[in-house]
Amino acid sequence: MDTSGIIGLVSAVVSAAVTTLVGIIISRVVNRNLDKRFKKQDELEEYQRNKQKEEHKADIKVIVREELIPVRADIREVKDTQDKLENQLTDIQRGTLSTLKNDILNRYYECDAKGHRTDYDYQAVHDSYESYMNLGGNSFISDVIDRFDKLPTKEEWVKKQKTKRTKAKKMVEPVEVQI
Repeated sequence: MDTSGIIGLVSAVVSAAVTTLVGIIISRVVNRNLDKRFKKQDELEEYQRNKQKEEHKADIKVIVREELIPVRADIREVKDTQDKLENQLTDIQRGTLSTLKNDILNRYYECDAKGHRTDYDYQAVHDSYESYMNLGGNSFISDVIDRFDKLPTKEEWVKKQKTKRTKAKKMVEPVEVQI
């Protein structure tokens, strides 16, 4: 039942209650002016009004219960959907963590094999690491990140290679021997 139906139902119940109350008030005013001989009739009317009030209350309880049953079912359905979505979110989080971990490790091993890292490698690994930690990743990858950060940049690696070649050339240069 939609909101307008509930409002209509509540309006009808309030209207009935007001009507009953107005009737009771008018009845009491009139009864005060009547002779004592009508006292038993007044008591009977009061009993009937009280009985009618109780019946109205019982009717209202039944109506409210009948209206709440579908709402309760809807709430259970929403709760079940929420539970499913939370489970799916947990699975997605685990999968994302695994993918990020794999990407970081692959990039580290690739750079380690080359002997250096580029600025792009650095940015990609640190972006993945930040996401990994925000999703609840563990410290294992933190150790990998520390080792990754210690890899030389491409510029440092090239400079080091040139230095090695220069030293190697100096070692290989023929020495003039005098005879």
